[in-house]
Amino acid sequence: MSAALFVVVAAYALLHARNVSRRRAHTAKSPSNDDTLLVRRALIQALLANATAQDAGRADEVGLEASFVLAQLSVTRAPVPEAIHTALSFWSGWIDARQHGWVEATAVFERGAWPALARGIASDLARNVEIHDPAVLEHFAGRRVRPYARMV
Repeated sequence: MSAALFVVVAAYALLHARNVSRRRAHTAKSPSNDDTLLVRRALIQALLANATAQDAGRADEVGLEASFVLAQLSVTRAPVPEAIHTALSFWSGWIDARQHGWVEATAVFERGAWPALARGIASDLARNVEIHDPAVLEHFAGRRVRPYARMV
């Protein structure tokens, strides 16, 4: 083996070992709230974007960010706060109502009510407080069976 090739192989082996060690250290860390912060931010952005879209007559855009938000959720190692579960359940219900043409049987709220409720939920999430809207809580709190799994 030539000296140059040996140096390249040795450098690669050293970099690989360092990366493996960093990955092990990273995965060994205890879960942090930073994980849920990313989910919270993505969900806030999605709810606000969907509220704006529906108000502008583009209700077909409601839920387009679901794959991204759920991807953020899938890598979260920290326990997910109840407010995020409730917000995801609400969003799932909104998406479901839109997909079924706002039929009363599937829509918990009237078509025009969803954007304002979404803004309220986004505000609560941004302030890192529990969701306070009684109607939202009545219909969507405590749904821990991942009703939002069908969002994607």
